[in-house]
Amino acid sequence: MKTNQEDKKIVKGKTNILILLIAVLLLINGMQWFYNDYLQLEDEKILVNKELELVNTYDKLDSISNELHAKIREIEELNGNVDALMMIKEDLEKEKQTLKVSQNLTSEEFENIRLKVQHYEALLLQKEKDILSLNHRFQQLTDENDSLKIAQSNMKAQIKELESENSHLTQLVEEASILRATAIQFTGKNNKGSFFDADVFNPRKTELIKILFTLEQNPLIDQGPKEIILRLIEPGGAVIYQQNSSGKFKVKEKELFYTDKKKIEYPNTLNNEFGLDCTRTLLVKGKYTVELYSKESKIGESNFMVQ
Repeated sequence: MKTNQEDKKIVKGKTNILILLIAVLLLINGMQWFYNDYLQLEDEKILVNKELELVNTYDKLDSISNELHAKIREIEELNGNVDALMMIKEDLEKEKQTLKVSQNLTSEEFENIRLKVQHYEALLLQKEKDILSLNHRFQQLTDENDSLKIAQSNMKAQIKELESENSHLTQLVEEASILRATAIQFTGKNNKGSFFDADVFNPRKTELIKILFTLEQNPLIDQGPKEIILRLIEPGGAVIYQQNSSGKFKVKEKELFYTDKKKIEYPNTLNNEFGLDCTRTLLVKGKYTVELYSKESKIGESNFMVQ
């Protein structure tokens, strides 16, 4: 009886040990499962963090690329040199592409890219300062250019004013240097050979009409022979034409008929004259106009009557 009880105790003890061993094994297996699950979660967390860093780094590179492009445009507008920046932008685009297609970058590769991002960010800050400097210089040049334009405009206005004054003075000199025929008088010769002063003539009693004038003294006119042209205009507006002395001349590009012309030495104090042979010219009643010209300018005018 005692032996059976002892055996039962031994069996019960072994059973308890077995249960304890099973429990320990289950605990170890549970701990192993939890540990493996923890390691897996940590790996996944590291992978997620790495992916987030890759995304953030790519976004930074993309943002830097856009800013760098804007800076290049600004510098180009300010006539600055962008060759170096264009090369940097090409490198930056390569780094973006590397991040975009690579899933298994080493820590060293990723760190290298991260350092480059810092370099690009510092470069942008420096270029911002450079652009401010270029803008300041560009504004200085713009202000100087505006000042030069204003000065040039003022100078042009002054030149135009001087040209206008010069043109006016030239015109005054030209006008002042024109010969002037003054004291225009008329003398007739009757059929008895006697001369008489008049401004009204009877063609039946007059053989010759002399047109007398003097040339006004003018120190602006060169000395020497001057060509004087006579136009004798009938009451109807036609110019009297004499076969041996008449012709055409131009006044301001307009062609006119003249009655007579001659060379007269200048200066002189004589009564210069033209003669109209009434025996060869049919004179009608009315007012006759006498015009004297020199160098395409009218230098004197008068009139007489025929009854």
